[in-house]
Amino acid sequence: MFEGYSRNKYKSTGVIQWMLNNAWPSMIWHLYDFYLRPGGGYFGAKKAAEMLHPVYGYDDHSVWLVSSQYMDAKSLSVKARVLNLDMSEKFTKEMTVDADADSTAKLFEIPQIDGLSSTYFVALTVQDGAGKQVGSNLYWLSTKPETLDWEKSTWYATPTASYADYTALSTLPQVKLKVSSRSEHQAPGCSCSDPRRLLVYIRISGGMLRVCRFTRSLTKFRTLLRGTKLTRAESGQIGPDCSDPLFEPTLQY
Repeated sequence: MFEGYSRNKYKSTGVIQWMLNNAWPSMIWHLYDFYLRPGGGYFGAKKAAEMLHPVYGYDDHSVWLVSSQYMDAKSLSVKARVLNLDMSEKFTKEMTVDADADSTAKLFEIPQIDGLSSTYFVALTVQDGAGKQVGSNLYWLSTKPETLDWEKSTWYATPTASYADYTALSTLPQVKLKVSSRSEHQAPGCSCSDPRRLLVYIRISGGMLRVCRFTRSLTKFRTLLRGTKLTRAESGQIGPDCSDPLFEPTLQY
């Protein structure tokens, strides 16, 4: 929803998000719940709203770059990779572009590809001129298209006639994550790497960050492809001397 709007701004006039939070305890619909705990939708919306965001177009298999920052970005490298379930690369393309402030641009289309597994992936990355990754995206796609039953459409909903096939995801092998951690008072960092296997979807939960009287749990959802590395920080409780202890979990398998 957020990607669809940003790709078509400002031809699209806006987005109605239902709903931001729950007025009472509930398990559905919210970005964060009655207890102010973020759900999966929160992290999805946060990812879709990153400053420099690559987007895949389901309608024409195109790759777009959306800039939500109010400054131009020069010499960005946008890369698209199509990967089978076994992580074999079926297509790759990379191009260097400039992104105007608050803009959206169609870069190229991914062609028809033979020999795809029933479930496959499109991995998109954006790097700045210094080679630092500043945006990314990952799509789980199916060779079986999802179709809508337009004849039964109403003013508020259109039923699905046939669903895409993602059952092959259940065949991904289980992994054993090796976990280590360190704590120190310095710049943050967290390393997660995937040297051997196919793909792992993990949730990283750190300590508690307390600022004044507000306490929240820091959680993230990450997807690791083979050979990738993730670095991030989890701050601990703010000390009386304004020190910021660092909790650095390292996960790999």
